[in-house]
Amino acid sequence: RGFAVEDTAAVLLRFEGGALGTVMLSDTAASPFCWDQTAGETKHFPRHAADAYRISGTEGTLELPSLTLWRYPGARGWTERFEVQHLEAETADPLQRQTRHFLRVIRGEEPPLVSGLDGARTVAATLAVSRSALEGRPIRIDEMMGPGTVAA
Repeated sequence: RGFAVEDTAAVLLRFEGGALGTVMLSDTAASPFCWDQTAGETKHFPRHAADAYRISGTEGTLELPSLTLWRYPGARGWTERFEVQHLEAETADPLQRQTRHFLRVIRGEEPPLVSGLDGARTVAATLAVSRSALEGRPIRIDEMMGPGTVAA
């Protein structure tokens, strides 16, 4: 569409513990599979009965925002049936919840859910993806963090 920034990307991640992650995103693909159109948190967007995210691991898969959990009730394997569970979550306006939490943090009533270091790591991960695309090589998060900062 002629934008100065990418609006479609695929990212492969290798975590310190050995887990692999795949992130695919596009702002140009026509689909209802975005958080704004699946979560129903904002009245400005039409709501679709679909999931925006799927997190999979060896023990099961969680779909969001429906909170549908797929896992094996016993033995794991291709010939085994999955158990499906629909988890419950409190429904509330996310901006109001974030604001209340922020006020409790600045009053010293509770610790922040996300630290400044967490935010710095998120920025570092985003910059690492961009740098990896430019240089054509894997980039470690600690390469993007400032001197004396612990990335792990």
